[in-house]
Amino acid sequence: MVRRKHCFGIYFFIDKETDQVVYIGMDSHIDVKERINAHYRPSTYDSQQFNRVLQNNPDRYESKVYCYASSYEDLCQIEFDLINLYRPKFNYKHGGQGRFINKEFTYTVVKGGTHNGKQNYVIQTMFRKPLINSIDYDFLNDICSKLNEGVLSPDDVRQMERKIVPSLETNLKRSKSNSSGFYRVRKMIDKTCKQGYIWTYEFYDDHNKHKKIRRVNFFDLKKEVERRKMSWRIVDIDKAVATVKSFTAI
Repeated sequence: MVRRKHCFGIYFFIDKETDQVVYIGMDSHIDVKERINAHYRPSTYDSQQFNRVLQNNPDRYESKVYCYASSYEDLCQIEFDLINLYRPKFNYKHGGQGRFINKEFTYTVVKGGTHNGKQNYVIQTMFRKPLINSIDYDFLNDICSKLNEGVLSPDDVRQMERKIVPSLETNLKRSKSNSSGFYRVRKMIDKTCKQGYIWTYEFYDDHNKHKKIRRVNFFDLKKEVERRKMSWRIVDIDKAVATVKSFTAI
């Protein structure tokens, strides 16, 4: 019996109702869709949950050959990376035939949800527990590499998110929720003031307690923030310009 030559490849199953990738698999004979066809066989109905879902709803899901690989090792690597990026709901293992677990990919960057139309990403552990998230993929990828190299610990990263590098999506929320255009600065109604409002700068102290610096004058607030060596920067240039122009003296 002559064995057929291997043709390595990755395939997706896509939910046509949501256009989401729900399952990712690898096939050593992708040219004849050996593994894809196996999911439909009645004899494999109980071998995994996705087979039962697929065979009970054959018109809802469609298969797609995603890419090819030059070797079995590359095939395992690609499957692992894609599963940990897309996190399909019917993949219950990391993929790659377990070759990469507990090795260099203890932490991975995967897609999360979306915020204001922007894709969100998450660093998660090998057990799919989220660590931190951001819309900045490159930033998270750099942190992820340092985690895997042992340069940073999970506690280091949590402290980093809390104190040093606030997440970009949090900054975005703050820029939308205030009219100043300056990081952490808000204009608050205060009827005890003659002008009817005060300026505040919000932050978290070393014990993670929410604090505010309050000043009647915007520029006095800026001086106090800078005196404490805290971050003072623009998050929305148009709002910041409008804020500064609203004063008679700059």
